[in-house]
Amino acid sequence: MYGSGSVWIRALEQRYALSTINLPDGNDKDRTGTPPRLEFVCNSEAQRVVVDTDAKSNIRYRSWNVPRSVVDKPDMVISSGTKHIEGTGQCGHPVWSFIKGDTEVTMMTGGCYPDSSSPPEGATGSLQISVSGQTEHWWCY
Repeated sequence: MYGSGSVWIRALEQRYALSTINLPDGNDKDRTGTPPRLEFVCNSEAQRVVVDTDAKSNIRYRSWNVPRSVVDKPDMVISSGTKHIEGTGQCGHPVWSFIKGDTEVTMMTGGCYPDSSSPPEGATGSLQISVSGQTEHWWCY
């Protein structure tokens, strides 16, 4: 915990990950009173990704190629995306989609998987990137 609980960090194997940011009341609010919100963080073997929403609920994608730090300028920013829920009940999970030029990004959390295709232990979601029809997939931790 840093700054009296403003920022929370958690340990992940050989690195640390940002877990939560608590914004002070009255800071970074627009006329609706809605603060920006962190939606999902993905640490994959190839990229670090942050999905967040701004005060107007626009969904933004930012990524950094490993080993670059998230304090550096992102390698890719997509300023508008969509979010929907796939599945129902306990299997319901959010899916974020972003398109920029010939690049399509899809990210999702949890959900339900058949035993034959369960995610690796500790995975929090997945990241899929398609560029000009070539698709790659990573697990998020």
